[in-house]
Parts: sequence; structure tokens; C-alpha cells
Amino acid sequence: MKMTRIIFCAVAAVCMSVLAGCSKQQYRLYEDNIESKVYFVQAATDPVLTVSADDLDGSGYVNLCIYNAGNNSDNITVRVEADENACRIYNIEQDMDCQVLPQEYWSLPQPEIVMDTQENNQVYMPLELKIDSFRADGLDPDDYVLPLTLFTGSTRNVTFDYKTVYVRLAL
Repeated sequence: MKMTRIIFCAVAAVCMSVLAGCSKQQYRLYEDNIESKVYFVQAATDPVLTVSADDLDGSGYVNLCIYNAGNNSDNITVRVEADENACRIYNIEQDMDCQVLPQEYWSLPQPEIVMDTQENNQVYMPLELKIDSFRADGLDPDDYVLPLTLFTGSTRNVTFDYKTVYVRLAL
């Protein structure tokens, strides 16, 4: 019985010394430098964003929320572009034959944003949609999609599954 107690105390002392040797400070580099991962908040719930004239603000804009996850302290430059490759993927996945919405019906006033990853975890990017012009030209909204994709200096800074949002017009 006494021997069991001595062995138990010895094992407990070894475990305590091992645990005491682990500190948060050891892992500080990891904790403070988690890579930034940017993504469209909309794409996390549904990558297809259907926009009607009622969804636009008074100036004809809809705001797309871009979020940054991670703990690093550097700035990250985020660029948003129409992506023809994403349109091809969309057509395959949805069994459709859509074209990219022509540039004359949309614009990004500020297609590139520098995010301060330490202070600002999200930004809103305004997207201007000229739905009235689209409607006046008699185009069918089912024939078009606007795939907007996030790009950064490195693919490791983009959350792959949520990097593209597909904007569809509803008349």
C-alpha cells in the first residue's frame, strides 16, 4: 500500500512538472501570427446573392461584406474582380449556361481595399448595379451572373470555399 502511494506520488510529480513546463508563452508566436483568411460573409451562408431594385440603396448600390479571420498584425490588400473561371464552374455546378454580366451594368467604385488585420476584421465593398439599364435593354436576368472573387497577394490568405459570391439580378 505504501509502495503504491509512493509510485502514485512520483507519477503525479512527473506529470505536474511536465505540465508546469508548458506555458502559453511557448506558443505565442503561433497564436499571434495565425494567417489572415479573407472571405465573403454572404458566401458562407449562400454563395448566390439575388439582388432586386428594392435591395439597392438610394444610389444604386448593394454592400458586400468581406471578413478577415486571423490574428496577424499586418495589412492585407484585398482585390475583388469578376471571375470568368468562376462563371464556368457555376455553369457546371448549376447545369446552366450563364454569361458574365457585362461591365456596363455593374461597377466596383473601389475594387481594392487595404485591410488593417489588427484593428478591422470586416469591410463593406459597395457594388453598383444598374438594374434599370439592364431592364431597359430587355435582357433576360436568367442568362447572366456576376461572379465576384476575392484575390490577395497569396492564395493562403483566402478562404477557398467562400472566396466567390455569385450575384444574380431579379427584375
